[in-house]
Amino acid sequence: IMFIWAHNDDAEIFVWWTLLLHQKNWYEIILTIMDHEAENRKVEQNIVDKMSWFKSNYFNSETQLKDILLAEKPIIVITHWSNDRHPDHRKVSDQTINAMKQLKIEKWLPIRFYYCSTYDNLWLDEEFAPTHYVDISNLQDSKNNLIKQFKSQNPEYRIKKSNVISALYWSRIKQDFAEWLKEIHYLWKIEPTKNLLY
Repeated sequence: IMFIWAHNDDAEIFVWWTLLLHQKNWYEIILTIMDHEAENRKVEQNIVDKMSWFKSNYFNSETQLKDILLAEKPIIVITHWSNDRHPDHRKVSDQTINAMKQLKIEKWLPIRFYYCSTYDNLWLDEEFAPTHYVDISNLQDSKNNLIKQFKSQNPEYRIKKSNVISALYWSRIKQDFAEWLKEIHYLWKIEPTKNLLY
């Protein structure tokens, strides 16, 4: 599984337990980050990677991102929502979509593709409508502990936001906390259906 994102700590804030639960089922987790961060944030990311057994790498361009995707060939890709309020998030989302369009020429695409959204998008513009919710009710404290490792990023403030949005999506599945994803079907990979039940 590859999570492609704009900043060190995005994975931990938004989908860390979704990734870890898959890792426990023998998926390899690769975090691919836009390379524009200060060195101290990369050091913090290295600490978290060792705690979670994730692998991180960085990209500087859409071409480099495509090459990483082609080399790793993840079966699942997760990135930022294309309508995210944060310009860096939108940029990475666009780069991911464009890279995968190029990969179609290479005759390879991941099996599943998901967006995740952020606290800052709530109640602004178009609503993010998840298709998948992951119950993390017993895991939020562990998630918050990882966020605390990003000491340069005001972690208490980010934990507060993470708790609020995780509790909001909890209300939709009647659990204490949840992470949220929206599956995207490739417009260039849609198969005709013969029966609406299947």
